[in-house]
Amino acid sequence: METLLPGFGLEQAMDVAKGGSYHFGFHANVDIATWLVQGKEREHLKYMMQGSLYNKAAINEADIEEYVQWYASPGGVRGCFEHYRAFLGDAEPNRGSAVSKLKMPVLALYGAAKDDTKILPQTLLAVAETVIGEGVEGSGHFIAEERPDYLAARLLDFFTTARSS
Repeated sequence: METLLPGFGLEQAMDVAKGGSYHFGFHANVDIATWLVQGKEREHLKYMMQGSLYNKAAINEADIEEYVQWYASPGGVRGCFEHYRAFLGDAEPNRGSAVSKLKMPVLALYGAAKDDTKILPQTLLAVAETVIGEGVEGSGHFIAEERPDYLAARLLDFFTTARSS
């Protein structure tokens, strides 16, 4: 949901020289990013989260404060950024694991209001035989926060249908 796989399209989204998003490289440089963001966790989170929302009311000030509490805790910022750093080493193992495609259906959800993840279903065809791609209307990057009822119903339907097939 809402991300490309390392080894299957994520590298292009990370390539700033080709229109990719700057935040991948910034966050992947863990030491510098941690040093620059510590003490400014609230500002960083608010900028990153609200800039990726279609429904700006989906994440409010109280929600931001909840995230900040954990983000600003010891190791919180660094742990978040390590996730981005790991992307750089995940491509090769992912490609190695994809020598045979997944047999079970894969649901690929992306925020319909965004352009950068609309290629998600096509990229997942490299690792799965059946990909059901769906843009979630009224949502940006944070589908669970922007359309929680829809997401819960869609997942329940997908897993119920997949299990009965």
